[in-house]
Amino acid sequence: MKTREQIDQLLQYIKGQFAETVVVDEDALYKSYEQTENNHSMAIKILSVFGGILGSLTFIGFLFLAGIYDSGVGMIVTGILLMVASIWLNKEFDTILLDTASISAFLISLVLIGTGMTSLEVNYNITLILFTVISFILILFVHNYIFAFIAALVINGCVLMLLGTNEMFDLIHFWVAGLTALLLMLFLKEEKLLAQFKNHVDLFKPLRIALILSLLFCLYMLTRAGLFPLNQGLFWLSSLIMLAGILYTLRPLLHTMDISKKKQQYIVYAAAILLLVPTAPSPSIMGSLLILLLSYHSNYKTGTAIGIISFIYALGQYYYDLHFTLLTKSMLMFTSGLLFLGLYFVSHKKLSADEIN
Repeated sequence: MKTREQIDQLLQYIKGQFAETVVVDEDALYKSYEQTENNHSMAIKILSVFGGILGSLTFIGFLFLAGIYDSGVGMIVTGILLMVASIWLNKEFDTILLDTASISAFLISLVLIGTGMTSLEVNYNITLILFTVISFILILFVHNYIFAFIAALVINGCVLMLLGTNEMFDLIHFWVAGLTALLLMLFLKEEKLLAQFKNHVDLFKPLRIALILSLLFCLYMLTRAGLFPLNQGLFWLSSLIMLAGILYTLRPLLHTMDISKKKQQYIVYAAAILLLVPTAPSPSIMGSLLILLLSYHSNYKTGTAIGIISFIYALGQYYYDLHFTLLTKSMLMFTSGLLFLGLYFVSHKKLSADEIN
């Protein structure tokens, strides 16, 4: 529906088909359409985020050149004022230019408050917890796509920094489990959540993309040795979480593909486990596949693109890090390719049979 005339035509068709049995709130429908038309595209929002970051870096450089870093209290007060200004701008105006300005003010406020608290020798944990609480409150009360997106990423960053600062590195597996559970809930329980939290519908999209990026970043940290000095005996925990998420996601997908027989389902589950267990040392591979499956289930194109890119990168990194000879690596890739081809032909045969029936 690209024009208001098309909406009128569709309403007339529906009324003609169902006579008096259908009641449509036309004013609310037109209002919703106008709001949708005013929404900016994903590319514009991404450019707005990067513009806000670059603007923030420039302004922070100016403030430090002006000598504001000499006063911890001054930095905190300035940060609080900028945060209030960013929230006010976001509430009062809805233009892409002022969105960028409000994002810049918010990011600058976090840097100034953090730097000011550090100069006053406030405990680092208190600063990170404060940022987490502020970001959570902003998500709940400032219903803006970019604000919610950045605030969710700030929460993820603060949690990781808390774990690193306090040397509780192995707890990242539990954080990964929490992010995975939230992601599964957002994708697989989408209808129920949107119906239950009608006042927070506009938070669904930014939180979804932020959770995807946060999960991938955590899995990347687990995959790259040295970023998080983890207990090597527990490296499989995150892979096990990803595998459980994939198997759980396969249930609605099998139902969609009309694979209802228990034997067929068990074969699919067994094949998935056999294919994925060898990738346990690289949980980012399973994480990318999980995002791909969830995005395919929800027809989420952005998530599909992110999943494909991350899967290709994770697979290449996994292949590069294997401590095997080149011949062994080639055999592993060749065998995996044959298995995927087999799955393709089986699924293609199934879909073709369904089309004929």
